[in-house]
Amino acid sequence: MAGWYLVSNTLANLERQNISTGYGFLNLEASFGISESMIDYTPQSNYATALMVGFLNTVKVAFLGIILCTIIGTIFGVARLSSNWIVRKLATVYVETFRNIPVLLQLFFWYAIIPNAFPAARNAFQPLPDVLLTNRGMYIPVPVADNAYDFMGIAAIIAFIVIYFIKKWATKRLDLDRPAFSDCVGQPGHFLWPCPDRLSDWRRTDSHGYPGT
Repeated sequence: MAGWYLVSNTLANLERQNISTGYGFLNLEASFGISESMIDYTPQSNYATALMVGFLNTVKVAFLGIILCTIIGTIFGVARLSSNWIVRKLATVYVETFRNIPVLLQLFFWYAIIPNAFPAARNAFQPLPDVLLTNRGMYIPVPVADNAYDFMGIAAIIAFIVIYFIKKWATKRLDLDRPAFSDCVGQPGHFLWPCPDRLSDWRRTDSHGYPGT
């Protein structure tokens, strides 16, 4: 009975105020802009498109936030176990500070300090080339697609493969009680062949690593 009264009273008041209900407004023109959008959007788009833009932006921020938080949390979590006193204490201060302050209070803090700490967009602070800090936020350059990235990726893969085999080769030599690389620093090609005195020492050992005759 009380529910029926509330619904009927609400509908009567809306009709008296000439306020329409329903989802028909989603097809109306939004008439406002959104600075960042993953799909095509203009102020002439309807409210349904605007809601979709907001939903996709939320998903993108949440996805990137989860990845970054996982990386940062892992780094500082491992740093707290470090044997280095400075690294361990810095990680502890960071973790305890941000963990013990409610997220909502942190948001209020940054929301209050950013508009007052940074200049307007016309007088943007530029700490690095093409990096702008304003009271509207931080703007950084975004890499664009280029053929050079393909070569960089191939070079990185080749480098990892070479490092793997060098490490495997060096570990095998160390197991034989032999230096992985020559210590003739400063001599031409000292990374490619051993010193003569060490070569003679190797020749004086048998296959089991014991001194030969």
